[in-house]
Amino acid sequence: MDQRIIDYTTSGKKNLVLVYSLYLGSLLSPLFPFIGVVFVYLNQDKADDCCTSHYLFLLRSVVLGLIGYGLSCIMALIVIGFILYFLLAIWFTLRMVIGLKYCLNNQPHPNPKTLWIR
Repeated sequence: MDQRIIDYTTSGKKNLVLVYSLYLGSLLSPLFPFIGVVFVYLNQDKADDCCTSHYLFLLRSVVLGLIGYGLSCIMALIVIGFILYFLLAIWFTLRMVIGLKYCLNNQPHPNPKTLWIR
């Protein structure tokens, strides 16, 4: 297999950037975060401390996002769900951008178990 593919699919900074990109791409296609979750599950046990905090943050983000998406679908029946979905998209995008910033600066995520943005 090509070395560049191996670099992006094994645990490390390049894999984290790929997963953050896939999660950000979820605003375009709902399939992308599921691909990202596969990478997170495959690599979270092999990661160092810095990467482990990002993998935990990414996993919690997608779970919280799916819960929020489910709630917004239910709430869409009474119109407020569309507002909730819009706010959820902003929340998710901000979480991913801030997490990606920490990753690109080679810093562990300071609070990977947070429900908020950082």
